[in-house]
Amino acid sequence: MRFEQSENFKKFRGKVDTMGPLERRIVEVLWERGELNVRDLYLVFEESLAYTTVMTTLDRLHQKGLLHRRLEGRAHLYAPTVSKA
Repeated sequence: MRFEQSENFKKFRGKVDTMGPLERRIVEVLWERGELNVRDLYLVFEESLAYTTVMTTLDRLHQKGLLHRRLEGRAHLYAPTVSKA
């Protein structure tokens, strides 16, 4: 089975269509740079967004099933659930 045809990919693509502009930008950055924590992503956006905005957006993407989250020390690391096709 090809990756693009997997059930997970289809579910992910369906959710991507409903993402807002900020959510898309965050997922694109994570695809490009790999696993990041809130602070690192906040710095990628050169502090143009509030830290809490980044944190809330990451949490919502995680709740939608678009990001994996794992705890490392005191910080969560986030990564997309599917690689960019």
